[in-house]
Amino acid sequence: MYLKYFIINVFLVVIIALVVFKYLGFVLNSYDLTYHQIRPSSVWCLGDNHSQRRCRFVNLCFKTDTNDYIFLTDDKQSLKSGLPLNRFSPTLADMSSVVNHNQFYFNYVEIPFDVLIDNLTKNYEIKTLLGKTLIMSRFKTDNLMHYFHDDLIPLYATLQELGGKQQISAIFLDDIYNQPLYKPFNNKDNFEVVFPKSIQRSELNKKTIYCFEESFIGLHKSITWYDYGFRYPQQPINRTSIDSQLISKTIRKLNISRKQNRKILNEKVFVEFISDFTKLAVIIVDDLSDNLEDIIKTVMCAQILIGVHGSALILSLFLSPGSSLIELFPFAINPNYVKPFKTLTQLQGMQIHYFYWKNHLKNNTFVHKEYTKEFGGIEHLTHEQQLKIENTDEEVGQQLCCSDPYWLYRIYQDTVVDLTSFTPILSNALEKSMQPMIKNDLKIEPTVVTNLMCFRYQTNDLFYIKIIWQKPWNLNYIKTSQKQIKYEIIIQEFTLKSANVSVVDINEFTIYSKPILSYNIWIRCKLDHIYGPFNINPLMC
Repeated sequence: MYLKYFIINVFLVVIIALVVFKYLGFVLNSYDLTYHQIRPSSVWCLGDNHSQRRCRFVNLCFKTDTNDYIFLTDDKQSLKSGLPLNRFSPTLADMSSVVNHNQFYFNYVEIPFDVLIDNLTKNYEIKTLLGKTLIMSRFKTDNLMHYFHDDLIPLYATLQELGGKQQISAIFLDDIYNQPLYKPFNNKDNFEVVFPKSIQRSELNKKTIYCFEESFIGLHKSITWYDYGFRYPQQPINRTSIDSQLISKTIRKLNISRKQNRKILNEKVFVEFISDFTKLAVIIVDDLSDNLEDIIKTVMCAQILIGVHGSALILSLFLSPGSSLIELFPFAINPNYVKPFKTLTQLQGMQIHYFYWKNHLKNNTFVHKEYTKEFGGIEHLTHEQQLKIENTDEEVGQQLCCSDPYWLYRIYQDTVVDLTSFTPILSNALEKSMQPMIKNDLKIEPTVVTNLMCFRYQTNDLFYIKIIWQKPWNLNYIKTSQKQIKYEIIIQEFTLKSANVSVVDINEFTIYSKPILSYNIWIRCKLDHIYGPFNINPLMC
């Protein structure tokens, strides 16, 4: 009797479970989409060229065995907006913030939607990544300059533009590196507060096609400041307006020493001299590969950062406003040709004092011809080529990235720092870092003037027009050092194309006029050197 009831109850439970799975299966197995749930693709792009273009896709797929992105086109359902006439000239968009580098070109393979349904589903499993995915490629994760400048900072800026981390489900890393996004940091949890989880291309199954429910291509490039020289010699990127406020939010401090290459050969004497001269504690960083977070936190109170030119100086990002950076250059290297960190310190809002020291004494340098060629070794060259390089004392000229043997030979040499020539530079850096920081006022544009009126009156035989107006309403809320208020007035007679311009420092102006003449009048406010807008509709008098 009990056995009978037990079997019935189990049977009912199984039936209920099957019903639940039938109707809720798309929820419980939302990661695995069957072929009839896949929809055609659509794309919307903005930007005039591949470097500026950024695209949003719906139902873009990734074929892992060939590393191809697939656009499932359907004449009735697919939408395409903002695509260039030729998306292969040279490509549709970039997956990295680095410009002029074809390794990071993004494009897609277009196939009819029914091909996926009729053919590909027979050979591949189809899965989807739900939510919003940002697709990107990292440039060079083993180099701190590239890691911060090309990956993390543009990524952070892009996430903010898309609505913040909470709006993005995952970051898809389509690159050759096998480490996660946070490799340089031991405690990645601190950085996952800022960045979403990452999915690496190497983690994907080769027999699976992955479809992104919604995806974004193209990083925020206006947050970078240096061109490494793939097409032109390396140089600062000309930014008329850069969001340096975003960069300044990442600011901390660090002191750096080098132990692998480009070493300071008299480091012990050099450190003792700095300590005696400045009366400050000196922190030496031997290895940046471990505990980078602790290094950044430890040096937040640093007053001066001193380091040989190299990628680790990107950590000057974390210098506090008012501190100083001293960059050391080896023999025959011209600081005017190599200035990513000088450019960084001069960004609006950074407020870091920059200094450099250059070794002018060839005897104070030690080269390494035995190094591998990418680190300045020259033993792979012919004997004649080696002698020519060794006997050349000239400064290295402007360079394309990154293979000239003489450039590498010189940039990776070790240096004895001459204390006599270094002393005035250290003195200036110390003096600047001890001065009170001058706060940069926020410059605000005045809004349009209001309540424009004009009155005609006569005195004896002369006729006048008096113009009055009220100052911009937002001037009452600008609490900065902006003080000088002026008004620019454009007066045009109806019958003439030309106009007269006057500038006054009060909110009224009187002109002489004949009785029959009429005028169009425009007025705008100038607060210090910042102009507000003219009134859209002219005042007719």
